[in-house]
Formats: sequence, C-alpha cells, structure tokens
Amino acid sequence: MFRTSLLLIFGITVGAVLGWWTRGELETAGRPQAAVAKAAVNPETTKGPDNVAVSPQIIEEISESPVFAIESVPIDEFPGVDSKRSVAIELTAANIDDFMTLCSGQSDSTMDHCRQQIMESNRREDLDMGQAIYLHQQWLAENPSDIGIGIQYAQLLIDGGRYTEALDYLDQLQSQTSGESDLVRVQQWQFRLGQQALKQLSLEDDKLLMLPLLDRLIVMVPDHAPWRFALAQLQYDAGKLSESLDSLGYLLYDNVFGERAQALYDSIIDRMSLSNYTEVPLLRKGNHFVVKALVGGREQMNLLIDTGASLTTIDKRSLKRSGLLQGGQPITLNTAGGRVASTLQPLSSLSLANQTLYNLKIATLDHSQNQVDGLLGMDYLGQFDFVLDQDQAILFLTPKQ
Repeated sequence: MFRTSLLLIFGITVGAVLGWWTRGELETAGRPQAAVAKAAVNPETTKGPDNVAVSPQIIEEISESPVFAIESVPIDEFPGVDSKRSVAIELTAANIDDFMTLCSGQSDSTMDHCRQQIMESNRREDLDMGQAIYLHQQWLAENPSDIGIGIQYAQLLIDGGRYTEALDYLDQLQSQTSGESDLVRVQQWQFRLGQQALKQLSLEDDKLLMLPLLDRLIVMVPDHAPWRFALAQLQYDAGKLSESLDSLGYLLYDNVFGERAQALYDSIIDRMSLSNYTEVPLLRKGNHFVVKALVGGREQMNLLIDTGASLTTIDKRSLKRSGLLQGGQPITLNTAGGRVASTLQPLSSLSLANQTLYNLKIATLDHSQNQVDGLLGMDYLGQFDFVLDQDQAILFLTPKQ
C-alpha cells in the first residue's frame, strides 16, 4: 500500500512537470521572435515576455538553448529601429547627406537628438571647416529658425574669414526672429562676432576689408563710439577726408573719444581747402554751438547743433507759433534723459544760410529747458560735407557731390 502511494505521487509529479514544460515550449514557439529576444537581452529582469514572474535561473537556461543563440538579435540592431545611433555614426564618419536623410521628417525627439549631435560635433571638431559649414547649411535649409545652430554657423563663417557672409546671414536670421528675447540674443551675437571679425582683420592689417565691415557694423550699432573712431581713422588714412569728417562729427562731444576726435578733425581741416564752402556763423552755448536756421521758409529759429542726433527735433510751441505745426506719426525717441514720446511730422524746408533742404521729416520735442527752439541733427548735416571750426565758431558747408 505504501509502495503504491509513492508510485502514484511520483507519476503525478512527473506528469505535472512535463505538462508545464510542454506548455512553455508551445507558448514560446507562438511568440514573436523579437519578444523572445527582448526578454533574453535583459537577463536581470524578473518579468517574462507576458509579464509573468520568471526566475533568473530559467532565463539563463533559455539563453543557453540553441533556439536563442540562432534567433535572438538585440532590439537596437534591427535596421531602422535605433535611428539615433545611426545618426551619430553617420556624422562621425562625415556622411553629412546620409545624416540629413536620417534626420529629415523624424519625430521631435529624434530631431532634438540630431541637433545635439551637430552642436557636439562642432565642439569636438569632428569635421573640417568646409564639412562643418556644409552640415550647418543643410540643417538650416530645413530648420531656418534654429537660432542656436544659426549662431554657430555664423561663428564658423567668421572663423573661416567669410565676414560679409556671416553678417549677411545674421541679418537674415534677425529678420526671421520674432520673440523679443531671441531677437536680443541675435543682436548680441551680431555685436560679438563683429568685434571678433574686426580683431582678426586688425591683426592681419587688412584695411581694405575693415572699411566696409565698419560701415556695416555702424549701421547695426550707430552709437558705438570705438567703431566710429576706427572708421574715421581708416577714412582719413585712405584720403577720404569728407567721409572722415562725417564720422568724427558724431564724436566731438563724446566723453571718451571727444578729444582724439577733435585732434583728427583739426588735422583734416588743415588738409582741406574751404574756399568753396558756405560759412555759417555760430553762437557758443557752453560746450555747444547754436545756429540760426530758417524753418519752413518763414521762421528764424535757434537750433543747437547736435552731431550725435540722427533726427532734427523742434519745440512744439515754436512750430505752433510759426504756423508750422502739423499732425504726424507717433514715435518714441531715445534721448539723454531716456525714452520720450514724440511725433514725426513733415517740414517743407530747412535752411542754413543759402544751403536748403526740402521735404524733410522732423520730430517735435520740448526744448524749453535748453532755451533753444530745437536740435539740428545729422539728417540735415549729413547731406553736406561740413567742417565745424570751434576756434572761430564757424560751420563750413558744401553739398555732397
């Protein structure tokens, strides 16, 4: 009786084990191969493909079976699955067109990865200058508003001595930028890369390229005195005396460059013949000069000469008194006292002696504290070759040719 019971228990146990093993083999055979591979690739897991608890010993046994050795392939090696690793491989190998093919039209995550690969590749200097520039051009052709890559591209152009191309691109990037913080970022880089380009040209003593570069940079940052003085000096060295005087005119009252600007200014006067210039007498007012101007062909007004002002401004009450006040476009002006509201209005004419300009735009502003009727700015003076002789208090004018 006892022997019979043992045999019965042994038979039930063997049957259960065989049944379990057969069931497992059938389920494994019916699963996708990738699922089997996935379970095997992560031997530390405690879950099987169907989220059923499986012991590490069982996983090890399955991994050693002939079926696993033949069929299992790591998931990230299936073609087209791990595009991120492929992207890195193509870029490291300088296969730029293949890199762009892998990145084009992908998910945001993959695109972010592609972008990061470009940034890191540039830092590691994986590519030569020509390849790096080509890569950035291809990326920006598909992602024109990418400011980070765009700035990096401009830096590459500067490093390659392609200064005009770099500034052209930054102008284009600025026109495509809408957010205020992004716009400030681009403008800051324009300034920084402009300085870098000037430094490189100065070290190379390439004055021929420095002149147009400075002209362009001053358009971007018109009140940057170091650039203006450098431009004036280069114009003087090149024999462009009238242009040098124009540049120096903005600096005569500058706290840092005023004295040096005046010395260069006086040197130019000594070299120029002023016989064909119109002489306009001036009134000294502290460190400044006041000129009598005929405004609108009917009213004499006292205007303070301000070579640092881009726009002529006239007191609103003076215009109203002479019947010249008109409606206009509201604008905001940057003044020494801060930003102030103003109006831009037309003016039929403005004359100093016999030198008259017609159909101007002037701004209205309160000048009662200055005890003058307004400021005469470079919108008028810039149309002339002029020399301000401070010793004699005379303004010499002649129309630009």
